[in-house]
Amino acid sequence: MSDTEQERRVVFLRGADGHDEFVFSILNDESFEIFDYANPFDAQAQIYNNPPDVVVVSNRASGWRDFVINIKADSFYSHLPILVLIGQETNHPFTSLADLLFDDFLLTPCRREELELRMKIRLLHTRRDLDANPLTRLPGNYTITAMVQERIDSQDPFALGYVDIDNFKAYNDRYGFAHGDDAIRMTSRVLINTVRRVAPEKGFVGHIGGDDFVIIVKTSQIVGFCKETIQNFDLVSPTLFNDEDRRRGWFEYNDRRGNHIRFPLLSISIAVIDSSVTKVNHPGEAAAIASELKGVVKKLNGSNFMIDRRSRV
Repeated sequence: MSDTEQERRVVFLRGADGHDEFVFSILNDESFEIFDYANPFDAQAQIYNNPPDVVVVSNRASGWRDFVINIKADSFYSHLPILVLIGQETNHPFTSLADLLFDDFLLTPCRREELELRMKIRLLHTRRDLDANPLTRLPGNYTITAMVQERIDSQDPFALGYVDIDNFKAYNDRYGFAHGDDAIRMTSRVLINTVRRVAPEKGFVGHIGGDDFVIIVKTSQIVGFCKETIQNFDLVSPTLFNDEDRRRGWFEYNDRRGNHIRFPLLSISIAVIDSSVTKVNHPGEAAAIASELKGVVKKLNGSNFMIDRRSRV
């Protein structure tokens, strides 16, 4: 799949009565990759598993209001633009619809040109206003910097973790970019699911790029997060390898000179700054400390985490 196609994914929650078939046909003609559901729970699971660029919701769908509210209340996916299709026969007053947090609405049936224009506007706004990583759809560098600065300014203790996949470049070269992307997406799901359990209120996951991620949790939650992340990563990462490599516990990579280099299976390294001990004044300072610490933890065998316990003036 090309990058362009990846940027045009749509989750469509439609009504079960067939009235929304014309919308599906328009989106299909426009070459969107459509994930089409009548059940809101299935649509929500798709969003969590493979986040789209746009969510289209019909008010004829069962449970559509709760579906919209749940997505917009989710700190990881509230940035996804939602376009609600409202049947012109609907008697819902607009004052109550305005209470929902969707981004745009369209009265249906509508002209093809109008739906196409609304979708293009949503995509344009998403690309311009959101720095989400195109592979994982997690917040990118701009949001990460803002979130770190926000936590610094609040003066409430927090833990900032920089997460990196060990031996990823060799894996990417050995298995190819598609499998490398699978490894990155798998890691993002592990991080998201762990943060959801450990820090459901104010936890944050961001994707710097490549195999580098950032997480923010409370200082009291960081050890539990690191242990659970490592446990889950080590449990699922062997599935990224073929049977032979998985059985022997290592894979071989040929460098540019033709040398055979042996690497252990993928592991994960987490470098952590505890703001209650290591005082930082801006995100750049935090990144520099974490980079230094990550260089140390990555030299250890297997998956590991390390928390900077050095007090800095």
